[in-house]
Amino acid sequence: MDREYILLSIYKLTKILFRFFAPDGCLLECPFPETKETDPLCSDQELFQRLTNEFRTERQKGCIMFDEGFYYAAVRVEEGFLAAGPVSVEKKSEYTVHRYLERYHPKNDTFPVSVYRLKDMIELCSFVTSIWTNRTVKRNDIFSEDYMTHALEKEMTGYHLENSENDNFHYSYAMEQEMHFYFEHGRYKEYMQKGKEEKFSIDSMGKLADKNEKQYEYMCVCTITLSTRSAIRAGVLETRAYEISDIVLQQLSRAKNVLEMSRILEKGMGKLDEEICAALNDSNTNIYVEKSKNYIARHIYEKIQLEDVAKEIPLNPSYLSRVFKQNTGLNISQYILQEKIAISCNLLKYSDASIARIAEYMNLQPQSYFTKVFTQVKGISPGKYRIEQKRKLNAW
Repeated sequence: MDREYILLSIYKLTKILFRFFAPDGCLLECPFPETKETDPLCSDQELFQRLTNEFRTERQKGCIMFDEGFYYAAVRVEEGFLAAGPVSVEKKSEYTVHRYLERYHPKNDTFPVSVYRLKDMIELCSFVTSIWTNRTVKRNDIFSEDYMTHALEKEMTGYHLENSENDNFHYSYAMEQEMHFYFEHGRYKEYMQKGKEEKFSIDSMGKLADKNEKQYEYMCVCTITLSTRSAIRAGVLETRAYEISDIVLQQLSRAKNVLEMSRILEKGMGKLDEEICAALNDSNTNIYVEKSKNYIARHIYEKIQLEDVAKEIPLNPSYLSRVFKQNTGLNISQYILQEKIAISCNLLKYSDASIARIAEYMNLQPQSYFTKVFTQVKGISPGKYRIEQKRKLNAW
């Protein structure tokens, strides 16, 4: 029988992903070859080594290995071994699963993680091995009774240790990370609708100040600062994210009480959430457009031509120009100018650099050319724009 078909059928029946590895860790058979890159056992040699060490230590045909609240099961066969995992014995939050997988591959949220009781997994291992080897393999042929008892005790010890650590040392950090997980995925409103016990409180970040008002202010500053980084990671233009952050921090410094701070923080987080949702929607339009924008962002202070962007992707310049225009409504030259002007606005607003220096910095010199294109885009000269924005900042 075709081995890939066996593994695929097992997965369809149980939602447990078994793979067949050579003794050196090379993946030989998998029902979903595209998951190889994000497979923890393939992407982390140390994890794979720990699993194979279990065989040598326990002298079993099968072994169970625990790793931060998840476990892996493996069975020795003639040419290598069958391995399943990561598996959880209980339902875990989407955030917890994502955080675990991310340890082994950046932005890993596609690799399957199932919920399966340990004793059922042991029975499943014997069943899969029987089909694979075309002979009857019983549970005791793979795992001795002593080993299974040992595995269960090991699981419970790890479970209690994990809970103890989370309660005593990492609770506030876990809440913080969960909030930013929702935030980066454009799901901040969903997070805010969850129960109050899962959100920040004035004491959840530890003692930052003696007075409650100052404690709350520091909490707000920490929250908006970390959220700004989350927004940038989610694809929000760096200058835009920092602009929102700066304004919120300035407002917090002038707030008179906790209620006012709360409103300022809520408004700032809501604005960052809007920018993240827009960035996520925009980045899903077309892979070539996304790559073009990333290249432009990295080289925004240089002189950029269509040919430079097309060469980076790589793609025919004419085709790229057509795709970009269809998805954004702008040709690449217009988009580059728009982004340069957006950064120039921030420099005019927040810095004291001369207009000539900003024109040089943005590669839009001479100053007369910079003034001309800035006025065309914004409908106002750079000098007048600076005066208006400085006045607004002072009024805030």
